[in-house]
Amino acid sequence: AEPARKISIAIVETNFSCRHARFPLKYNAFSSVSVPASDIDRPRPSDVLIPAVPPPNLKIDPRALSSPYFDASTLPAKKGRRRAAAADAVGGTSPTLAEQLADAPEVLIHPDAVAAPGTVSEKNFEETDEEDDDEEDVSILKETDESLINISRAVRAMTYVAPPLPGRLIVPLVPSFFDSHPGDATFDLPERIFGLDDPRPDILHRCVIYYRNKKRGKRVHAITRTIATKRGSGAKMRPQKGTGAARAGHKRPPHWRGGAKAHGPKGGIQDYTTKLNAKVRKLGLRVALSQKLREGNLLIMDDVTAPTFRTRVLSTALRKMEFGVEHDGHTALIVGGQELDPNLAVACGNIHGIHYVKELSCSVYDILRHEKLVLGINAVQCLEKRL
Repeated sequence: AEPARKISIAIVETNFSCRHARFPLKYNAFSSVSVPASDIDRPRPSDVLIPAVPPPNLKIDPRALSSPYFDASTLPAKKGRRRAAAADAVGGTSPTLAEQLADAPEVLIHPDAVAAPGTVSEKNFEETDEEDDDEEDVSILKETDESLINISRAVRAMTYVAPPLPGRLIVPLVPSFFDSHPGDATFDLPERIFGLDDPRPDILHRCVIYYRNKKRGKRVHAITRTIATKRGSGAKMRPQKGTGAARAGHKRPPHWRGGAKAHGPKGGIQDYTTKLNAKVRKLGLRVALSQKLREGNLLIMDDVTAPTFRTRVLSTALRKMEFGVEHDGHTALIVGGQELDPNLAVACGNIHGIHYVKELSCSVYDILRHEKLVLGINAVQCLEKRL
């Protein structure tokens, strides 16, 4: 038999595929296990002992999938220094890793890590029972498959699945904000506008860039005076040398008081608007409306009005619909017809996350920026004519 040599500190270098660490982690595994001398310098990955107490330089969150302590209900407290100090105070010795592992959960204890000090482990690192390993692997795979199946079922239960066409175009009709429970009434949406299955993020991106550039527009009235247009003397202010001050050629430098403005707006020559074909803009609006319907975030309302301009009355009604940021609800874009209701416009003006616009002012940028989209019947009819 090959002679065995007792090791007290085995430096093991282990590579963890941690998301937050780019380099291999090295830690000291304190153990009293006796292993063959030939295996000390070449540890195998399957024989690496993972201590129940995380080493101080092992910076891996136990909740991460890459952590060796993942899925452990409780981790033993790090009481190494305190227990050692208490043991020295009473004349004892500090606890070894075997004693700490004995108090740890069984799922974190390696079978060879609890061997008594000074004895040879009964199980050799090189001789393993292949049949037992195969059975353990099969059982682990079965448990993993069952857990994945349960997780997929839970995800499917929580995920909204859009119904197929043409049934998706038949949506319930909500009476109003103050009567948000839809009855038996339904509304048929036009398939040409709300029936696009392809999200087309390229078209949406082009429409958003076009809208933001148009919103920036031209700087017609914003203009500042440069060195050429600023009033001031052009003569040299002081001699080039001999005064100890910085050289100055005129009285109008930007860093001087009363000087010109550096890199200021230049007026009408600064035009940030871009061009986009009308067909692409209409296609982007149809794609955005179809996407809101697929997500289940589209509401068709019969009466998009408010009986009073009081914000509190409308806020109470929107709270029941889980609308409004102040109620920890959803942001919503309300689209009316060609004319806005004055009471609803005033009431929505002071509610954070709720915006009320005309049908012509409805853009792809506004639709994507809000979680919910509320369309009145008049707005749907106007969109059908325009698109």
